[in-house]
Amino acid sequence: MNYQIICTICLQLYLVLVFFLVPDTLRGQSGTVKGRVYDLITNQPLADVQLELLKAPVRLATDGSGRFAFPFSIKGRDTIIFHLDAYIPLKLPFIMEETSLDLGIIYLERDIDQIQEPQRVVLSEADLEVAAEDAVNIGQLSASNDLLARRAAFDLSPVFFKIRGYDSREGQVLINGISMNRVFNGRPQWNNWGGLNDVFRNKEVSLGLTPSPRHFGGVLGTTSMETRPGSLRPGMRMTASASNRIYTTRIMATYNKVPNNKGWGYTLSFSRRWAGEGYKDGTAYDAYSVYGALEFQFNDYSSAFITAFLASNIRGSSSAITREVYELAGRKYNPYWGDQQDLKRNSRLRDIQEP
Repeated sequence: MNYQIICTICLQLYLVLVFFLVPDTLRGQSGTVKGRVYDLITNQPLADVQLELLKAPVRLATDGSGRFAFPFSIKGRDTIIFHLDAYIPLKLPFIMEETSLDLGIIYLERDIDQIQEPQRVVLSEADLEVAAEDAVNIGQLSASNDLLARRAAFDLSPVFFKIRGYDSREGQVLINGISMNRVFNGRPQWNNWGGLNDVFRNKEVSLGLTPSPRHFGGVLGTTSMETRPGSLRPGMRMTASASNRIYTTRIMATYNKVPNNKGWGYTLSFSRRWAGEGYKDGTAYDAYSVYGALEFQFNDYSSAFITAFLASNIRGSSSAITREVYELAGRKYNPYWGDQQDLKRNSRLRDIQEP
């Protein structure tokens, strides 16, 4: 009995000590954790970044200059979680040993998947005329916020630039669900439908290994074009253009009739582009393209159609030149041509006809 009374008294004394002494200990260990949050790219302070402690119920946000400071009453390890829309969340572990801890500048990185605009392919007529040897490194065919992807798509292809080191065979190009990548080297030949801009303007792009409704895709993504008459704009369209690039004159005519109440629709398109000499010396150009499609629509959900097209392209090639040659001979210099019997002859005349 005496033993039980002694144990009860000891327990009561222990609880009293814990009740009175532990708060004083905690108050003695209280301190401040502070720091600043900046954008990784712009190096500008970020306001309204949400901060959360993993172990303690502390939540606050950075001010207009990106600064934060909060009390921390328990020494030891903890983790701060930083949240901000369009930025990748950051977990920062720390150890509180002193009365004050300055974490310095913390950088947040933008989340590209959230801020990227919908992707679309924007190709000029000259872009479609890139020949087989020049198109081996077309890469990612998209116009997005990424400046590198825009410039590397075609402008850097003559100097054999490859996005992320991948060849153009790593991307798939489809027309009506059929792969246009050539069998013998796996690369797409854009000249095969050059000049038919009015017909091949409907494109669906899946970047990288993103799933595509029509194909498994590749590392450089999938570009799918649909030429069904029912998916094109109805009516007549005629275009006449002048240029100072690889050709000087272009004419195009396209007529599309969407399926009528009997279910029949068709598309006809023709274009011609030519130049005695393009922008570069010795680069003659002569190309024509024809296209035809016939569709029968069974109902609102099913149709069958047949498509045929031919793009003939004969052009004198030009070569990429070094900075030294550019300064000596000018930007129009082309090493692939010379005079023969008072005529300019190109040593690399390309003739592409693949129906």
